[in-house]
Amino acid sequence: MLGLALALLGWVGALEAQVRTDRRPLAAVLAAPDPFLGLGVGVSRWGRFGVGGGGSVAGGVRGDRAAGRAEAWVGYHLSPARSRGWGPYAGVGGAFLAGGGDPAGYLVVFVGAESRPAAGRGWFAEVGVGGGPRFVVGYRISRRRRA
Repeated sequence: MLGLALALLGWVGALEAQVRTDRRPLAAVLAAPDPFLGLGVGVSRWGRFGVGGGGSVAGGVRGDRAAGRAEAWVGYHLSPARSRGWGPYAGVGGAFLAGGGDPAGYLVVFVGAESRPAAGRGWFAEVGVGGGPRFVVGYRISRRRRA
């Protein structure tokens, strides 16, 4: 799953002249029959046309046992050059959850917003579905580069 995310990131970077790569410490909550609560890290890459992709891994608990979750997604950012306020984005992808029960794969669909997308740092929040209602919050540390 993470390999797919890295391949998507390379593809997005090759298509666009200016890219932003984010490192993202995050907290994830999956509210399902066996809820998952975890902390993790992710990476995303957004190009100047708003197309992006990313992935994350998180470790935590599912029910009352240790579990891990990996995600890979592609998305579209409505205002990646915005220097103030919040910039909305949306994505679709897949997730794999193991531990604390039977391993499972899920389709993930979400909408999110990040503070000051053009700035080097900012908060982000996502809501969606992917094995149940999905909530992710975190902090973004960005690096811009011209290809």
